[in-house]
Amino acid sequence: MTDSVNVFSSLGIDAGKLIWQIVNFGILMFVLTKVLYKPILQKLDQRAKLIKDGLKAANDNIQKQEEAETQRQKMFQDARKDVETLIAKAKKDATSAKEEILEQTKVEATKLMDRKEKEIEDNLPTLEEVKKDVEKAANDVWKAEKKFKEELKKFNLL
Repeated sequence: MTDSVNVFSSLGIDAGKLIWQIVNFGILMFVLTKVLYKPILQKLDQRAKLIKDGLKAANDNIQKQEEAETQRQKMFQDARKDVETLIAKAKKDATSAKEEILEQTKVEATKLMDRKEKEIEDNLPTLEEVKKDVEKAANDVWKAEKKFKEELKKFNLL
């Protein structure tokens, strides 16, 4: 050890001070590690975990938003199909209702025409009777005129 002490002394280094400086440096490192380095590392780890969790939550939200958008588009397409189906059904129903109404109208018109024809046929004898009455009245008027002329001839007025 004396040789090593001589080497240190020849370099101007006091071996006792060097040992105390090494011990002091070790104590300082121990204290700094316990008091400063580990808490800073813990805070950095917590911050990294917080950022990682935030990014994961943001990615989850983006994925949920994309899924919601996909579902919304699917619902929109389904609703469009339903509306198109309802419109087609409504058009079909309207066409069939129109045809049914036209058919009913034709049937009612035919019934009305048949009923009116029957009324006319039922009233034809009455019309013939009116015709006979008119002929009789015309004949009576003709006879009355003839008689009136004869009376006027009797009195020489004609």
